[in-house]
Amino acid sequence: MRQSEALSTRTRTGFTVVEVMIAMLVLSIGVLAMMGTATMVQRQMGSAQQQSLAAFAAQARFEQLRSVNCQTIASGSATTRTVAETWVKKDTARAVIVTDTVTYTTHYGQRFQVYRTIVPCPANT
Repeated sequence: MRQSEALSTRTRTGFTVVEVMIAMLVLSIGVLAMMGTATMVQRQMGSAQQQSLAAFAAQARFEQLRSVNCQTIASGSATTRTVAETWVKKDTARAVIVTDTVTYTTHYGQRFQVYRTIVPCPANT
């Protein structure tokens, strides 16, 4: 009986140093993974912002070209903020097709988007 009494008096509750160190290691790995993910999300948001600026530039260009007479629409290029655009006019029987290529820079390098619209032209009477 003496032996069982000695074992029961030595039993203690709590964590060992090794368990605490392993828990800290697992927690550190989780925090580092979250930091890496946050950085990636931030880069993607910056790229999305640039892509939105490109889409807004193309939309503004199309609105400007739709506001003029079909015969005065011409091909051209322009740079607005950090967005460079080049538009090309193609005449058809009753409309003008305008293709706008918009170039912008992201963290991943130079990107471009191509937008197209049709500007209806009234029939010549």
